[in-house]
Amino acid sequence: MKRKVGKEKRTNQHWTNKEKQRLLALFEGGTKYIEIAKIMGRSETAVRIKMSHLIKQLSKPRKTVVTVSQEAVDSWDKLMTCLDKDNAADKSMNLLDRAINKIRVHRWLYAIAWFVGITVAALVALMIERAL
Repeated sequence: MKRKVGKEKRTNQHWTNKEKQRLLALFEGGTKYIEIAKIMGRSETAVRIKMSHLIKQLSKPRKTVVTVSQEAVDSWDKLMTCLDKDNAADKSMNLLDRAINKIRVHRWLYAIAWFVGITVAALVALMIERAL
């Protein structure tokens, strides 16, 4: 599909960074799309489309770069070295395994207790019914 060739001077040409900056400045200044189009030699549709693209682009979150001092890196390395000596990873895995096993046991005991409770309630109900 071929693009339409418009009457404007800048038809089918990419937007330069200067043009994008100028477009943003004019838009922020309250200039209407049709006036921006005349000033920049573009169609009103092109100006609207480029403005929507720029707004989307500016609204995306940007990656944040954090600088860390050498002292912080050294203290982190020292901490990691201490943890490695004590087999902290193994210890934490053992703690995690024990906690999971306790949860499993508690779930099992809870299920048994629930079953026993329901059974006792049913037996009591039967005994009361027979007594009447």
